[in-house]
This record gives sequence, C-alpha cells and structure tokens, in this order.
Amino acid sequence: MKELCLDFLNTRWYLTHKINKEILADYVLLTEFLKSRHLPVGAPPSAESIQDLLALRTFLAATLTGYMQERAISAAGISRINYYLALSTCRRVMEQGRHGFNLTIQPVACDWNWVMAEITASFVDLIECGDHSRIKLCENPDCEWFFYDETKSRTKRWCDDKCASLMKVRKFRAKHKKKTFV
Repeated sequence: MKELCLDFLNTRWYLTHKINKEILADYVLLTEFLKSRHLPVGAPPSAESIQDLLALRTFLAATLTGYMQERAISAAGISRINYYLALSTCRRVMEQGRHGFNLTIQPVACDWNWVMAEITASFVDLIECGDHSRIKLCENPDCEWFFYDETKSRTKRWCDDKCASLMKVRKFRAKHKKKTFV
C-alpha cells in the first residue's frame, strides 16, 4: 500500500520524467492515475478538491522529508494526518471467498475525501511498516522524487534509470571538462 503514497507524492511536475504537467490539475491524467491505483471516483474533481489534493501532497512531502531527516513527526503533523484519515467513513463487510469468508473494509462513498484518506493511510503504512532507511529522495537536483530503496545493499541513489544515467553523464562531463582546462 505504501506505493500509493509515493506515487501520489511523485505526481509533481519535473523536467526529467515523462509527464511534464501537473497531474493533479489535469482531469484526464488524474483519472488515469486513480484508475491505475484502483481508486475509482465517479465525480470529476471540483476546483476545491484539486486544491485539497495539492495541499495534501505538499503536506505529505514536507512531513516525509522531515521524517527522513529526524525520524519523527510533530504532534501537529500527526493531528493533521488524523484529520485526513477521518475524511472518509468505512464499513466492514463479510464476503464469501474462495477459501472461506473474508472481512473487508469498504468506503461508504468513493469520493475525493475517500481518495485523500486512502493516500494518507498509505503514507502511514509507509512510515509504520517501511524501513525508514530505505525511504529516499532522488539525488538528481532536477527531480526530487521519493522512492523506496529495495536493493539489498540499500545504496540506490536515484529514483530510476533515467535519473541515474543523467547524473552519471553529468559527472563524466564535469570530470572531462576539468581535464581539458588543466
């Protein structure tokens, strides 16, 4: 579930990635984003909903950055997280499964409040269940995407191969530029 939070945080516009647009402000891109993450919302977002999503993303990015540095979240931050978690109401439902019965949690309404609560729950899952030393920020200064380092050595420095290649080329060129002037 932590992937939802990281994907949401990485909807910010950056030159180094495929989509050079604000995903949250583009209805088609936002709909595709939510659909691919199994968060169907029937109604298009209002201007207020978009502002709420942008505020949530800004808050979670700042909170995660602070958590990565200090391994703590302030009481005010926890209070705001709880506010977002309380936006959606859910019910428990018993269902027949292949191997018996399942207890599922279902939203009362699949609206924008539910989306924000699910994203916030994913954030809490990342903090609670993830290894804090594996939560990283891409070292490409033009990127700043968050990622979860799943490598055995925990030495991954860039969010993807594109950023890694770009930074290695920059380092190579800087090194050879110095040699030509010496």
